[in-house]
Amino acid sequence: MVVELFTSQGCSTCPPAEAYLRELANRKDILALKFHVDYWDYIGWKDKFAKREFTNRQQGYVCSLKGRYKYTPQMVGGGVSHAVDPKRAMIETEIKRRKQSMGAGPKIDVRKEKL
Repeated sequence: MVVELFTSQGCSTCPPAEAYLRELANRKDILALKFHVDYWDYIGWKDKFAKREFTNRQQGYVCSLKGRYKYTPQMVGGGVSHAVDPKRAMIETEIKRRKQSMGAGPKIDVRKEKL
């Protein structure tokens, strides 16, 4: 399952969500992706990883998942569910639920390579 985290260096509540995403990234059943959004840059700390495309991606999820607004941290699971200020128990429950509903699916092997 793909788990996406929308975050920013200017977000004071994001570090715990980023630490949890790092844990998820070590699991074989999760592809963890992190996207730094640029809408916090106005407060004076420019996030060097932020891109407008990532903000647009998050806005697309807000619309398609019937959210009320963009927020960090926000985790999106499988492109079909989301959690704002994600809590570990809630995310683990969603991962389990999604795995049960997805069935076996294709086998994908993802490896990290040094550049």
